[in-house]
Amino acid sequence: MLKKMVCVTISVLIFLGALEADTLKANENVSVTVNGRKVEFYPSIMTVGNGTLLVSTEAFANAIGATHEEQGGRINILYQNRFEVSIPRDVEDWTVITHDVLLGIRTIMPFYSFGGTPREIDGHYFVPIGALVEGLRFENRHNNGILNIITLRWYEVEEEIIQVEEVQKQEPLTENEYQRLLRDAQNGDADAQRRLGNRYRDGQGVEQSYERSAHWYRLAAEQGNASAQFSLGWQYHVGRGVTQNYERAAHWYSLSAEQGNASAQNNLATLYRRGRGVAQNYAQAVHWFRLAAEQGSAGAQNSLGVRYRDGQGVTQNHTQAVHWFRLAAEQGNANGQASLGWQYANGRGVTQNHERAVHWYRLAAEQGNATAQSNLGWHYANGQGVVQNQERAMYWYRRAAEQGHTNAQFSLGNIYRTGRGTTGNHQERATYWYRRAAEQGHADAQVSLGLQYQRGHGVTQNHERAIYWFRLAAEQGNAGAQNNLGWQYSNGLGVAQNHTQAVHWYRLSAQQGNSTAQNNLGDMYTDGRGVAQNYAQAVHWYRLAAGQGNAFAQANLGWHYENGYGVTQNINQAFHWYRLAAEQGNEWAINRIN
Repeated sequence: MLKKMVCVTISVLIFLGALEADTLKANENVSVTVNGRKVEFYPSIMTVGNGTLLVSTEAFANAIGATHEEQGGRINILYQNRFEVSIPRDVEDWTVITHDVLLGIRTIMPFYSFGGTPREIDGHYFVPIGALVEGLRFENRHNNGILNIITLRWYEVEEEIIQVEEVQKQEPLTENEYQRLLRDAQNGDADAQRRLGNRYRDGQGVEQSYERSAHWYRLAAEQGNASAQFSLGWQYHVGRGVTQNYERAAHWYSLSAEQGNASAQNNLATLYRRGRGVAQNYAQAVHWFRLAAEQGSAGAQNSLGVRYRDGQGVTQNHTQAVHWFRLAAEQGNANGQASLGWQYANGRGVTQNHERAVHWYRLAAEQGNATAQSNLGWHYANGQGVVQNQERAMYWYRRAAEQGHTNAQFSLGNIYRTGRGTTGNHQERATYWYRRAAEQGHADAQVSLGLQYQRGHGVTQNHERAIYWFRLAAEQGNAGAQNNLGWQYSNGLGVAQNHTQAVHWYRLSAQQGNSTAQNNLGDMYTDGRGVAQNYAQAVHWYRLAAGQGNAFAQANLGWHYENGYGVTQNINQAFHWYRLAAEQGNEWAINRIN
């Protein structure tokens, strides 16, 4: 399992000042690029009277390479197989549902929070672009009349290696040797054409030129040479010497894969998994990964293991996942080693064994695998499978953090903040690592960085910056951030006091089970701030929080029972909840008992 920086930049050229209300922009005024590749679509964008930008859901999904389907009266867009946004076709619904598939977090947001409502024009469905941007965890930035929609974060994704044929390092060619190879290639010798392509691709014995390697690979590939077909497919796949074209890559990979080329089979599987150049088809991805894996391709073995682990294209089967991870790991494949370590650490497909997890994590970590390094750091920090050692934990966290691994950066920030394994005050270092992770979209790090600003730890206290980071995390569905943002609104810190907004964020957090937010929402109902006073609702939220052991909620619930607000007065119940709160040291509850 690799950590990969996924950076998608969509630049929509919008001359914002020139747009008229409710007008559809023509294609010539709109240019969209994804990773430097221009994407054409129509219809594209329009604005409404208040300046809110609306975008075609189908066009947006196409531009970012996401799936787009209609089901049950809603349009569902899924990006990177993780972030999903669901838009209603019925405008009376008024809700946008976002879903982090990996974490299982759902958030419901009203359309009015994005400045507009959806509409249908000529069979195409337009929605406020903010609903898509926030729902799919993007950022949007205006710069000189251009709207840039950007996602920049680290994802836990497995990356199947786009394999290149290994060519043994060759000595420089003499002029006679080069002329002989060139003559054979020009005379139609497919193997000579392939070998000449290899030399130009790798710059071995000749000046490197991807354009020339593509030329010679094409001639050999057209004669049916499987190795050349694979190599030409690889050049189209990554855009070396040719314009990147996934359809052409899939074409040449398919021809090579059908002849049994394991590397082509592996890469064709990646295209099917991602839906690039071919219709996304997980079953086909599994088919080609399996063929390559059975030939001993370690990268394909790891990828096939991932399919079994996640149940993608096959029925989930951790035993099979372990089987394929082990084959890859025993070949020295770092991804396979890290994946096998995870199975042992979590007891999936094998008996849980932290010592074996550490063994495999260490092998992968020593090869530079950042995820394994971070996980090995966790084992040292928690004394699982090894003797607890904060210095070793910091060592491995740092190795991973310096590669940009966000979980490791966050963990390193926690160590410096709490002082575990360190001496002295290191709040500035904690803030540094939180910032490194937060800027890549790590929600927990964004919360922690917000708290550093809120408290003035390691930075000058700044509630405006605290709100900035809380909001980024809250918009990712982080319950702690949502509660913190609500608290800032409730107290007017860094923002104009707004109890309605406070209730909005408390509710989102409370609905995810955050006990502090549940207690805070109960307070808002008790006091009638941001909502109509409703003791029954207050009791409802206090009870949920109290059941999780929240001492403040337990005390508040006791007070409601004592006074008969929202419940039938019951002194015994009041005493019960006061006692639970008092046992946690809640002074108000202690005073009520006395």
